[in-house]
Amino acid sequence: MLNTENANAPDDRREDDRGRAQQRLVADAKTFVTFDLSGQTLGVEVSNVREILDKVEIKRIPNASSRIEGIVDIRGESIPIIDIRSQLGMHDSSDEKDNRIIVFEVSNQNDPQPVGIIADRVRDVTQIFSDQIEKPSDLIASNDYEGDMLGLARHDDFLIFLLDIKSLLQIDFDCGEMRL
Repeated sequence: MLNTENANAPDDRREDDRGRAQQRLVADAKTFVTFDLSGQTLGVEVSNVREILDKVEIKRIPNASSRIEGIVDIRGESIPIIDIRSQLGMHDSSDEKDNRIIVFEVSNQNDPQPVGIIADRVRDVTQIFSDQIEKPSDLIASNDYEGDMLGLARHDDFLIFLLDIKSLLQIDFDCGEMRL
């Protein structure tokens, strides 16, 4: 007589191994919001994103630094809009129909402050596994913004530049200056 209990044991172990492998892969993945800026696709960890808004009128601030686009009023809260295009050496985009404002929370000594950027277009929310992320080469990492880039990832036939948005938007709130 055939013992079916033992015959099923290897299949059970294979399914357990597959389940553990899937759990490991999911734990190894990070979720990124991807968006376009000056013809490049960029990504930031979704945990840093507070909200994504349709573009609204940006009020210019007299005598403000050229890095500050202006301020927007969102539900009674004033949010500074930072120009990361110039910070990253990118050109302006002329097509504004798909523009969105991405709002992040930047820490100010344990007091989160909202800061926004303008994206040409928000693409989607994408899971990227750590083995898909290439560290920036020495050439890329040698610029003044080496801490601002987490790496590069290939996804659906396009290259995503993954940014450390907290580093990129670091603001010295004591003197009101951005780090650049």
